[in-house]
Amino acid sequence: MKAIKTLYTIALLAVAAAITSGCGKGGNKDFDRLLIELADADADINAADWKRLAAYLDDNRARMQQFYDGDEVDKEALKQYITDYFAHRRPPKDIDFAGMEEGPVAVDIYLERSGSMTGYDNAAVDGTFKSAIVDAINDAPGKAEIYVVNSSVSKYPEGVDKFLGDNDVFTATQGIGDASYTDFRQIFSHLLDNTQGRHLSMLFTDMIYSTRNMAGVNPEKVFAEAKGMTNAVFKEACKEKSMLVVKMNGKFVGRYYSFDNTEKQYSGSRPFYIVCTADNALMKHLATDKATAPLARFAQRRGYEDMYLFTAQELYSPHYTLLLSHADIRGRFRASRGQRDAITSLDDVEADEDAGYLQIVVAVDLGGMLIDSRYLADKANYRLEAQDGVELRDIRPIDPSKDLTPAERKYAGTATHLMVLRMKDIRNSQQLRISLINKLPRWIDDTSSDDDHAPDASHTFGLRYLMQGIYDSYSRQATGEPTYFTMTINLDD
Repeated sequence: MKAIKTLYTIALLAVAAAITSGCGKGGNKDFDRLLIELADADADINAADWKRLAAYLDDNRARMQQFYDGDEVDKEALKQYITDYFAHRRPPKDIDFAGMEEGPVAVDIYLERSGSMTGYDNAAVDGTFKSAIVDAINDAPGKAEIYVVNSSVSKYPEGVDKFLGDNDVFTATQGIGDASYTDFRQIFSHLLDNTQGRHLSMLFTDMIYSTRNMAGVNPEKVFAEAKGMTNAVFKEACKEKSMLVVKMNGKFVGRYYSFDNTEKQYSGSRPFYIVCTADNALMKHLATDKATAPLARFAQRRGYEDMYLFTAQELYSPHYTLLLSHADIRGRFRASRGQRDAITSLDDVEADEDAGYLQIVVAVDLGGMLIDSRYLADKANYRLEAQDGVELRDIRPIDPSKDLTPAERKYAGTATHLMVLRMKDIRNSQQLRISLINKLPRWIDDTSSDDDHAPDASHTFGLRYLMQGIYDSYSRQATGEPTYFTMTINLDD
C-alpha cells in the first residue's frame, strides 16, 4: 500500500510539472518564454501578442497539436494552458485574453439633438464639435453607425457618408425625435444594454439633464432626479462595462435654454462631452491596441480639457520595477534572486543611518491609460500601505538620460514616471502596496453650476450631481475603495 501511495504521489507531481513547465512531451521552454515575454508584465494577451502566438503555433504545429482542433487553433485549450501556467508562477496572475477576440471594433456614434445643442454646429462656429465627431468616424477601425438621441434613440436613416457631407449636423438631423428634452434614462440604458463585445459607443452631448416639462422647476428637484436616474440605470452592468467621460470645449452660437426653460442667445465657448461606453476588456486596451489607439487620443484632440474613467474593477496592471541605482535612493538593500523582467522584491533592507530613513525609487509605465496626465501625476490620488508606514514623496516624468542606467533600462521597459517612496524605518519584512485611487476629480466640482441663467465657457449645469450619481453606482459594484491599479513591492529585512 505504501508503494502504491508513493507511485500516486509521483504521478501527481509529474502532472503538476507538466502544467508549469511546458506543453507536449518534455515541455516547451521556448513557448513558455514567449508567454512570459508577452504577458508577464501586463497580464494580458493583446492583439499583437495574439498574432505572435498564432505565428509560433503555426511554425511549430507538428509538436503543438494539443492546441489544435482540426486545422484551427483551439483558443479555449490555449487559454486554459496560459491560465494554468501563470496561476503556478510567483506571483500568480490572472491573464486577460481580450486581444484574441475576432474582428475590428465597431463604433456607434450617438448625437444628442436637443434644443441647447444646435449652437455647436452652424456657419458661425469654429467647427470643433463637428470635427470631434468626424475624427471619431474616420478613426473607427471597423463599421460606424450614427444614432440621434433626445426623447428617444433613433438610427440616422441617411447613412455615414451623408452625415459627413452635411454642413450642419443639426439641420441634417432635424425632425428626428423630440428636441425639447433629453431622456438620459433611456439613453444610458440603451448604451449599457447595447454595447457589448467588440462595440464602442460614443455619445456627443452637453451632459445637461432635463425632463419633458422644465418650466418653473426648482433646480434642486432636477439634481435629485438626475441622481435618482443614475441609481436606477447603472446597476449590475457597472461590473462588466466602463464609461469614459471626456470634457471638450468649442465655439457655440445660438439659443441656450436654462434649467427652467428660459431662452437666451449665447455666443462664445461652451463645454461639450464625449461619453464612451465599452466592455471592460475593450476599454482597457482602447489606447494601446494599434487598431483603436488613434480613436483614443482624446488628449491630442482640438478642444480637449479633461477626462474621467468610471470603472468598477482595477482596469490596469502597469509594468513597474525598483531601481537599484539612483540619486534619490537612501538606505541599503539588494534585489531578491530569480527576478528576470522586473525587480519588485528586495532583501537585506536597511534604512540609511545618516538620513534616518529608507527611500526607494520605482519606475512605472503609466502610458496607455485613459486617465488624464495631471491626475496620474498628483500625489494625492495615490494610496500607500505598509506595516511600518510609507510616504509618496514625489512622482514625476522620467528623464531617460538622467534617471536610468543602461542596465536598468532592461527592467524599466517603457516606464514613463518615477515614484520616490520613503519609510522612516523598516522593522519587519513586509509588503508595500501602491494604488491609484479611482475618485471623482476636482474638475467636475469646479466646472459644475447650480444656476445656468448666465451660461459661460467653463460650467455645465448640474454636472456634479449627474457624475456623482454614476460614480456612486460604480463604487457599489467595486470591492472596497475603487482603484485603477495596485502595485506590490516585497521588502525583507
